[in-house]
Amino acid sequence: MAPPRSKRQRISEQPLKILGTSCTPSAAVIKVGQVCSDSGIAFEQQVIESYITLGNILSPLDADVFLAECFRKCAVHVPAMSNGKARFQLLLEQLFHLNPEMLLRETSSDNVFVWLKQSNGLIRSIEVSDPDAALALLKSGHSTYCRAPPSVEQHLVSSLLSQTGLGCGQYDPTGQSASCLGRGEVEVFISTAGHETNWHYDFQENFTLQLSGVKKWTLQKGAVKHPLRACTPHYASPESVEAQLKSAHLSNPDFVYGYPQEGVNAVGSVEEVTLRPGDVLYFPAGMWHKIDVIEPGVSINVSLMASSYASVTCQALQHVLLKDEHWRASVSHNSATNVVDQLQALLGKLPGVIEVLKRNYGAEAIIPPVMRAGRIIPLEGNDDDDDDDYDEEMDETDGERGSGRDDAPVELDSQFIEQFDMSETKLRDTLILMRLSINPLASMLRKDEITSFYQNINRSAITNDENTSFEDASNVTNAKAQCTYVLNVNYAGNDMHESSVRRCIRSNVQLLQQLYLLSKQRNSNDASLVNFDTKWLIDEEERATLGFLIHCGYLLWVPLDKDSQTHGALARTFFLKQSPTFATQWRGGSSSIANPSSTIIQAPQTADNSTLTSTAAINSTVLSLNASNTVSPFVPNIPDSLRGRQTLKKLRLGNVDIYLIGTAHVSNDSSAEVNSLLHAVRPHAIFVELCDARTALLETRQLDDESAAAANNKTLSFTQKLQATQQQQGGSRMQTLSTVLLTSVQEDYASTLGVELGGEFQCASRYWKSTLPQPFLLLGDRPLQLTLVRAWESLWWWPKVKVMAGLVWSSLFKPNKEEIRKWLASVMEDGSDVLTESFKDLQKHFPTLYTTIIDERDAWLAAKLTQTCRALYRRPTHEPFRLVAIVGAGHVPGICAKLTASSANQTVEQVLLDLCQTRKWAKDPVVQKEAIPMWVHDITQLQDVDA
Repeated sequence: MAPPRSKRQRISEQPLKILGTSCTPSAAVIKVGQVCSDSGIAFEQQVIESYITLGNILSPLDADVFLAECFRKCAVHVPAMSNGKARFQLLLEQLFHLNPEMLLRETSSDNVFVWLKQSNGLIRSIEVSDPDAALALLKSGHSTYCRAPPSVEQHLVSSLLSQTGLGCGQYDPTGQSASCLGRGEVEVFISTAGHETNWHYDFQENFTLQLSGVKKWTLQKGAVKHPLRACTPHYASPESVEAQLKSAHLSNPDFVYGYPQEGVNAVGSVEEVTLRPGDVLYFPAGMWHKIDVIEPGVSINVSLMASSYASVTCQALQHVLLKDEHWRASVSHNSATNVVDQLQALLGKLPGVIEVLKRNYGAEAIIPPVMRAGRIIPLEGNDDDDDDDYDEEMDETDGERGSGRDDAPVELDSQFIEQFDMSETKLRDTLILMRLSINPLASMLRKDEITSFYQNINRSAITNDENTSFEDASNVTNAKAQCTYVLNVNYAGNDMHESSVRRCIRSNVQLLQQLYLLSKQRNSNDASLVNFDTKWLIDEEERATLGFLIHCGYLLWVPLDKDSQTHGALARTFFLKQSPTFATQWRGGSSSIANPSSTIIQAPQTADNSTLTSTAAINSTVLSLNASNTVSPFVPNIPDSLRGRQTLKKLRLGNVDIYLIGTAHVSNDSSAEVNSLLHAVRPHAIFVELCDARTALLETRQLDDESAAAANNKTLSFTQKLQATQQQQGGSRMQTLSTVLLTSVQEDYASTLGVELGGEFQCASRYWKSTLPQPFLLLGDRPLQLTLVRAWESLWWWPKVKVMAGLVWSSLFKPNKEEIRKWLASVMEDGSDVLTESFKDLQKHFPTLYTTIIDERDAWLAAKLTQTCRALYRRPTHEPFRLVAIVGAGHVPGICAKLTASSANQTVEQVLLDLCQTRKWAKDPVVQKEAIPMWVHDITQLQDVDA
């Protein structure tokens, strides 16, 4: 069997140098300075030539770092690093090269807003419908603002909603949808010199792009988190004060209307930033800001907003309540009905209604996978001839833009099957533990139910003209309508009864027919389990239809055990073909959105919540190598045989629980312990102390393979082994010789004891391949060739001779079986492993060798664990991620020390970069420009070629 295929995942781009304050609760602004690598080469800031994405407007700040550490927490200033105006060249072309007259004429808003400064310092905003009048006011010194042209607004809003995840990336360009979760607009500010916009805060998330001119921004954190309304004391509009105060008092009863005062309506100190052409400023909702125009110019502000959790929950709850005639009844108070008593009785039933919704996996029912698939609208040209076609396209693909609506029925063609077909094997395995049920918020109609009445009316009104073929046409229409089904999800939560998801499918598959009949029979808020037919597993059209219904939210995965905490995450693992790869999720920087039209797949969940309950009290820490992480005792559900062992540690980094287990590498006991831990923890990711060159240790050799290997070893001469290793790994002859001798010693120990070398890694591989959903299997060790080069370079010529002599001696004069057993037992008692213990004997004679092979790899493994956790904890989930790390026992103390030690002067990338330096490759351009960046920034994820 071939070893698993590996691919590398980019964790971050060049390490950032952060200037000013750090991202603490009191910090107002993060200032991103120019990034330089250790080689002194300046980071080239990206010129945006196609899609405008979160990654390229924040470049060089990594988009994932921004979302994890800054978004909705603090402001971020990203200055331009070269010719700032050229950076947004594509945008300038779409904005008529900032021609004020064209900007005012081509706005998507009905009116232009002009700011008039009053004698008391407040601003009066007037609406001007005539662009010429607005232009005249602008020329007389009054600043103006208006909406950006439609193509610019639709692209920027859809792109940033999708990549920040606000509103699950949903966006309706028409602004008419009552169920769309995400909204936004782009304002164009044409500012005159000396204009001042005094203190205020907004309720949207804001990205400001300075296109020309210079502005000074003064910022201070607000005292209201996630505000529902803005606070605008800079406007001369006293009628808005009451509404703004009421909303602010929901979260802060002590809030005082007026300009910011620390401890009253603001937090922390005041900070200033200056925006010049090409600069970008992000500031979160609720952050106080004041703007002074130093040089006249144009800027745009992308304002993003989304429905709250309270809103979507209440809408779904209303849908459920309206199924009950008592909740549908109009509010009435008269001699026969007491409105208070009636409402009190209904409120007494409310907890039971909520429990039923929760038990039927309400979160998946409310926001199914299709609603989490944000779309990005391309940046269109300004050719007027294309406007009508573009509007028609928007109407036809409304659902694909994020509103969840699509009137055109899908057909069961090859493209549909390719997109939605599910693996029969995985489906059968899943059905052992799970069942599908109909979403209690979903409805299925047949098209003829909708059309038959008016078709009959129209048919009877038509005269019996011999030239009329309406009857035949009607029969054709009815024939098609018989197999066209209309799906609606969550449609009773708004006054318009607009569905969150609406899809049509034309098909005669048996699955749809039976689900339609089942939908007519159910009369409850509880989910209706679907009885499976074997045909649905075998027939690809049935499987694809099943996948489509899960994707749209009509069907939900539910566990057979009602007490289980597992929700529908299993369902999401089936849509890999239409979702971004794991690499997209783990890669940062400007290339973070490889496929912007795809659904983000969350990490797999577990059906056993006992571990999560017992670890809930452990405090989460900021994820970095200098974080104050704590080593915690194991929780009670760990097997008794593993408790209290020095080679077992549990750590929490960010939202990731790390179960670090040390092994002896040549011990059946170690393999059994790894197997027990994996089944007890059920990890989302498995991290192993292997590199690409040693993936063969993951494969279990069958008896025939072992016989063949043994025969091969007998026939291969020592010289042939050296040649084979040289071809596989490269390196000098002395490095190759040391590798062969060291491997031979370990293999001889394993053979003498009758165990498999690296048996614990094979246990991990078997668990990985047999588990559904499949966890991530990650290689975390430093490349073998790099370790050998650094080890060899740490010695001068005489120690090299002594080391080689020691290895030759160990390979020729081997201890007997009993001696090896006793030695191995002492190794395990000391909490070490074979390799570490072997090198301990050499430490006093060759300290640099021990440092390179043991200590440096401790630091490397700790840094790669940190990068892995950094990637994992940014992925949305309702529970901490669980990661099992399998390393040599001798590495456990060092890894724990590195993870819990304070090293504020170095990022993990800088630690890794230091561990990649060699004299041999110092001037090799391929190694310096390709290999080292890959070693520093990537993590290798294995893919099962048999899956």
